[in-house]
Amino acid sequence: MKNLIKTLMTQKQPLVFSEISQRMDGSFEELRQMASPEIQMRIKNNDLWLWSHGQTSSEHLSWLCEEDVLWFDEVHSTNSVAAQLSVQRGFSGVVVAGYQTAGRGRLQRTWHSDPQKNILMSLVFKPSNLEPSRAARTTLLWSAALADELGLWVKWPNDLLDAQGRKVAGLLAELSLSNNRVQHIVLGIGLNVNQTSFSETIPNPSSLKLVFNTDFDKASLIERIVKRLRAVDLNDSLELWRRRSAMTGKVVSVQGKEGRLDGIREDGALIVDGEVILAGDVSLV
Repeated sequence: MKNLIKTLMTQKQPLVFSEISQRMDGSFEELRQMASPEIQMRIKNNDLWLWSHGQTSSEHLSWLCEEDVLWFDEVHSTNSVAAQLSVQRGFSGVVVAGYQTAGRGRLQRTWHSDPQKNILMSLVFKPSNLEPSRAARTTLLWSAALADELGLWVKWPNDLLDAQGRKVAGLLAELSLSNNRVQHIVLGIGLNVNQTSFSETIPNPSSLKLVFNTDFDKASLIERIVKRLRAVDLNDSLELWRRRSAMTGKVVSVQGKEGRLDGIREDGALIVDGEVILAGDVSLV
């Protein structure tokens, strides 16, 4: 069986599972149990795809996510590439890169990531029923859904933290308007996955591997992320964000003010000691 798996790994994917099952006289579960831990496999509609940790391609990710996904070894910024493709070609899929030379976060801050260790991706959304006035809160909806999917916590407005308050991911949503209508929203995600050491210049970082003490297959994670975020109702309430909030009820500092973080309004504004906060960086006191 192991020799069969080695042979299958060298063939063009996806494979026809019904043909393979006849050759091996066994089930998919038997095939998976015989594979080494670093081999991933998935079956869909009689298609079988086998891959090793870290192995991916546009074709592979598109098959997993069931939509257009473009993989690049290196780009300057996945958000920039996704926005350009959306405008020039009507692209509404996902852009993923192994490395960014000019990755960015909020307020034009730089996003640092070791090559091929983490997930750097951008999803293009083209909502047909979203009022421009409600576009800003979409980042909160997406961050809450992603935190819920990965077992993390949210920090207003766009960070994901582990239970110890260390930053695992950041989101950046960029909006395009025309005639007061939302043309597209590009959601960029920088998720620390298998990186375990960070520059001393990065404040309080963490990764999924450090949190859960295991290596993650990035292709499978990308599939989970895409499918979870595509399912988010952009007109939904922020109740999930409230449940995943890392700082509600605690004393925080924001815009030079210290106070108790009471919660969040439905428009996405933060409430600290009864005062409305529309922008700023929040930290625990």
